[in-house]
Amino acid sequence: MSKKRDLILTALVITTLIIWSLYKGNVKNDNEGKIIKDRALTKGIVFSYSVVHHGSNIWVDYKYRVNDKEIKNSHMINYFASGAEKLFGQEFDVLYERENPQNSVIVITKKFHEKFDVPFGSKLNWVLEYEY
Repeated sequence: MSKKRDLILTALVITTLIIWSLYKGNVKNDNEGKIIKDRALTKGIVFSYSVVHHGSNIWVDYKYRVNDKEIKNSHMINYFASGAEKLFGQEFDVLYERENPQNSVIVITKKFHEKFDVPFGSKLNWVLEYEY
């Protein structure tokens, strides 16, 4: 009886995690889709970061201005090796949704520049040594 109950609980936990992952992925894709459909471009500055998953991903906190209002946001940068500290204080492009400026993404990596069709300037070449 105990093994059956443990098996059911394990299945419920796994199912819940799968549903949650799919939901979060759809929300992220929906938000990025809204940015792509109705986007505006500004500059933002990285003011904080934290490394996750043994250094392969980082969370960056950034701030930018829209209509004289400062907005702060966070975004995960995937597949970014050591060197996160070099992002601190740097200025990067920020794409945001015109209707909802809080919905934004900071465009740091070449992959994100390509994904969002934003030119990757030569002054960003230093980023390439950390992106993989």
